[in-house]
Order: sequence, then structure tokens, then C-alpha cells
Amino acid sequence: MAIFMLLAIVGFLTAMTLIMLSFTKWAQENAPWLSSLYIYIAIGALIGLSLYVIAAYVFRHYHPEIPVLLE
Repeated sequence: MAIFMLLAIVGFLTAMTLIMLSFTKWAQENAPWLSSLYIYIAIGALIGLSLYVIAAYVFRHYHPEIPVLLE
């Protein structure tokens, strides 16, 4: 379970870094693929999945009697 939490945090930080990087002048000149709509959709999905795993982990920690769709 802890490995999922670690992967979710790494995925969330990676996605946020890519979003911030996509607005820099360097990325607009050297990596035009980074400002593509498909990349934003993929990053959004990664953020959503990461937040779900983090929320499920926290919810399961405080309410172990309620099943969470994580396993």
C-alpha cells in the first residue's frame, strides 16, 4: 500500500513539474509537444489518479471499516 502512495506522490509532482515547465520560454522553443492538448489531458489524468490514490490511502487510514476501491 505504501508503494502506491509513493508512486502517487511522485506522479503528482512529475505532472505538476511538467505543467510548470510547459509555460517556460525554453519549453515553447525547444519542446513544442509539451504544450499539446493531449499532453495536458494525460497530465490531468495522472493528477486525478494520483489524488485518488492519496485520498484513498488517507481515507482508509482513518476509516478502515469502510472499503475503498484501491485493491
